Amino acid sequence: MVIAILIGLGIGYVLLRTSRWLARHTHRVLNAGLVVALLAVVVSLVWLASAFATGRGDLLHAQQYGSGPAQAFARADVAALQAHADENLTLIDNSGDDSYQADFLTQQKLLGPGTGTLLAAVTTAPLVAGAPGPAVVADAQAWYKAHAALRAQDDGGAHAAAVNSALGGASAARFATLSSALESGITAHQTVFASSARGRRDAFTGLEIGMIVASLVMAASCAWGLTRRLAEYR
Repeated sequence: MVIAILIGLGIGYVLLRTSRWLARHTHRVLNAGLVVALLAVVVSLVWLASAFATGRGDLLHAQQYGSGPAQAFARADVAALQAHADENLTLIDNSGDDSYQADFLTQQKLLGPGTGTLLAAVTTAPLVAGAPGPAVVADAQAWYKAHAALRAQDDGGAHAAAVNSALGGASAARFATLSSALESGITAHQTVFASSARGRRDAFTGLEIGMIVASLVMAASCAWGLTRRLAEYR
């Protein structure tokens, strides 16, 4: 884009210098053909620069409000799903706090909340319509609390009650709330990304054809303007 604009400026400069040269040697102030060509260059450059500025703005908006936050929500969702799988595998193993429970705690620490955690990245993301916002932290903490109660039941010999909590009780419900919030965040930011990406594409609609037409107008106008001047000396 920058190269195209520089080329356009170069063409405009050449046309301007040519017009001045003709004015000095033919004693004519204006050459209609070169004036039309110069106007075509100006219009092309304004259109090109405007499309680039608009498209770049839409792209930055798509990254800041769309793809970046969506990735943060997706990473948090993956960590939550891994922890949920560990919770279930511990109950299937039925041997108390095992390696799966240790991995649950690892995923919990990774998920957060807290500085540098996945939930921190989620809660600091730009807020858009449909995204859960800071409330997702409370959802995660509610699930951790339900999980701790589940583990207390299992470690206390109430394995069946712990299984019920994981399948359809408190822990299952709290996890479903957290997972739904994270998924809604992904969807909301993906929607913003898609909308901004369409805006970036639309900013360049017709630009290619417009530049071709402008180039043809410039070439035809220059040829017409020069031939008119040369014809005066035949």
